[in-house]
Amino acid sequence: MNWKDFGFSDFLTKTLLKSPPPPSEQQIASGSIKTQHLYGGAVTNEKINISSRSYQAIVSTTIGDGNYRDIQQAINYVHNEIGYGNIFVRSGTYTPDADVILYSNIELEGESKENTIIDFEGGAFELQIKGTRNGAPTGTISIAQNSKTVTGVTTAFLSEVSEGNYLYFNNVAYKVGSVTNNTTLTLINTYRGTAVSGLATWNIWDAIEGVRVSKIQVYDNSVGNNGVAMYAAVNCEIESIITREAGTDGVDCSWCFNCRVKSCTSSDNGYAGFDFGAFKAGMIQDLSAFGNTWHGINLSGVGSLQATIVGCEAYHNQSRGFNLNSCHSYSILGCSSYENQDDGFYFISSDYIKIQACEIRDNGGWGLDISNAACDRNTITGNDIINNTSGNIQNNGMNTIDANNQKA
Repeated sequence: MNWKDFGFSDFLTKTLLKSPPPPSEQQIASGSIKTQHLYGGAVTNEKINISSRSYQAIVSTTIGDGNYRDIQQAINYVHNEIGYGNIFVRSGTYTPDADVILYSNIELEGESKENTIIDFEGGAFELQIKGTRNGAPTGTISIAQNSKTVTGVTTAFLSEVSEGNYLYFNNVAYKVGSVTNNTTLTLINTYRGTAVSGLATWNIWDAIEGVRVSKIQVYDNSVGNNGVAMYAAVNCEIESIITREAGTDGVDCSWCFNCRVKSCTSSDNGYAGFDFGAFKAGMIQDLSAFGNTWHGINLSGVGSLQATIVGCEAYHNQSRGFNLNSCHSYSILGCSSYENQDDGFYFISSDYIKIQACEIRDNGGWGLDISNAACDRNTITGNDIINNTSGNIQNNGMNTIDANNQKA
C-alpha cells in the first residue's frame, strides 16, 4: 500500500478514496493550516510526506496549480522550513519587485525556458546565486602537505572564519571543518598540494553551494544589474536558461569554483552575454551569445584558470566574440565566433590556452588576436580561421603553437 492508494499526488487536490494512514508528525497539525496552504478550495500538501515529493514547492501564476504564486516566497519556505529541496515554476510570466535570491542546496526549475519568464520590468533586480567573500583576511597561513591543519600568524580565525566556510588559496577552495582558535583551524579534506608557508594571499568564502537553476528565462532589468549573478559559489549549476535585455551582463559568474554553465542563451544585453571572472575549475558548455553591446563571452580576472569551454558560439556582438584577459590553462574546443564587429578571439596576458576545432570567420577585426608578450605558450590547432577583416591571426605572444589551421 502506498500514497497513491489514497489518491495522493504532489498536492492534495483529489478526494480521498480510502481511509488515510495513521497520523504522523509530518502531517499538518490541527489548527496549523495557513492562508498560503489554501488555493482553489484545496489544501496543498505543504507538510505531508515532504521528503518523498519530487518538488518541495510549486509556483504558478494560476490559483490551484501550485502552492505559491511568488517565487521568492517558495524559495524562502524551502530554505527556512526544510533546508534544501526542489522548486518547480510553472509556465507563466512572473514580475518580482525585488531580487530573486537563492540559497544553498536549492534547485529552481522552470517548466520551459521559453515560457517560464521572470520579467523584472526594467527594475534594479537580479536572479542571485551569491555567497560572500572576504578577499583580505588578517594574517598569513601555512599548511603541510597531506595535512588538514591550517595554522596562522596574526590571523583572526575565530571572528573571520566559521565551520562550513571555504578557505581559498592557490586557486582551490577548501571547506573548513572546525575552528580551534584564532591561529588554528581544520579542513574537512586532506590538503594534497605543495606545502604552504606564510601565505599572505588567501580568501575566505561564505560560499553558496549546491544550487541549480534551469529552464527559466530572465528578462529586462536596469543598468548595473545582471540577468543572473553567481558569486562566491561552489558546485553550482546554471543550465538551459535564456537571459535577454539585462542592463549589464546576461549571466555574470565571478569567484566560482567547480561550477557549470551550460546550454544557455544570452542576447541583447547592455554589456556581455556571459561574463566569467575568476571562474576556476569549471565547465562552460553549449552557450550562445549574440546581439550584445560588448563581448559575447568574456573571460577575465586574475586566477581565471583550468576551465573547459566546449561547443559555445558568439556572433553579431558589438565588440569581440570571445575575450580572454588574464586567463590560464583554458581549453576552448569546438566553438564558433563569427560576424562580430571586432575580433573573433582576443587574448591579453593569457597563457597555456588551447583553441582547437573552432570556427572563426567573418569578424570585423582579427580572427584571433594574441595581443601581447604576456601571452605565453598558447596552442592554436585545427581551426577554420577565414575571411576576417584585419587578418586571420595576429601573434604578438611568446612560444605560440600555430598548427594545422585552415586560413583563407
